[in-house]
This record gives sequence, structure tokens and C-alpha cells, in this order.
Amino acid sequence: MTNFDSKKKIVENGSSEIFNNWNEKFGISKDEFIENLKWVCEDPANGRSTVTTKNDGLTREIAIDANHDARVRAENMSMSDEARKMFGQPYDESKCEAHIVKLRRVVNDFGHTEYYRIDNGKLFESVHFIAIGARDRV
Repeated sequence: MTNFDSKKKIVENGSSEIFNNWNEKFGISKDEFIENLKWVCEDPANGRSTVTTKNDGLTREIAIDANHDARVRAENMSMSDEARKMFGQPYDESKCEAHIVKLRRVVNDFGHTEYYRIDNGKLFESVHFIAIGARDRV
């Protein structure tokens, strides 16, 4: 269903836009990405769906958990030199920390999707985050 082997090859041959972005902006290693990609691709897809009336929705996603300095660095890297001079924020490179977190995807009673960390069960409340699931391109 999710074709992990094909996605792994895309990452390994350097064609993965998601991995390349996460590696450049947050320092995520290829090994960390592939390990988490395997987990997300093993999604049983038996969660509540927002599209169908069946229990065929995805239940797993992976996302970046980054501290303030790492997020600011990534934002600055995404700007042109001109924009960075005008709008870039300071950060401490030595304090930048980021890693991938595994998330449980849940559709609540109001039809909204919520994400809970697998490691501690808490709601993943990052304001802006990019997550990928088993059906997404890498």
C-alpha cells in the first residue's frame, strides 16, 4: 500500500524533496529519516477517516520537533539574502536541536485531526509543522 522500498530508494538516490529539505534545514540524517519512514509506512490505516465513513484513515505521521533556534535557522535559510537582511531573526547555532517525532493521528469527535506524540502520549502542539504520512510523497 505505501511502498516503503520505493520511497527508501528515492531518499537514497537524493531525489526526496522532503528528506533533502529536512536534512538541509534541520540536520536530519538519512538513517534517522529512513528509520522513521519505515515506521510511518507500516501504518495499519485503520483510524477514523475524515473522507469516508469507514475506519480506513491513517493513524501515523512523522514530523520535525525543533527548538526555537532551529526553527529560526530554518526560517532564515528559506529566505532570500535580501529578505534575510530585512526580516531574519538571530539564533544561536550551538543551541539548534531538531529530530523526528512519531505521531499518532486521531480524528476527534468534531472531525478535526489531532496529533499525539508516541513517546509521551502528549498532544503535539507545534504551531507550524510539516508532517508526512504513509500516502504522502517523499
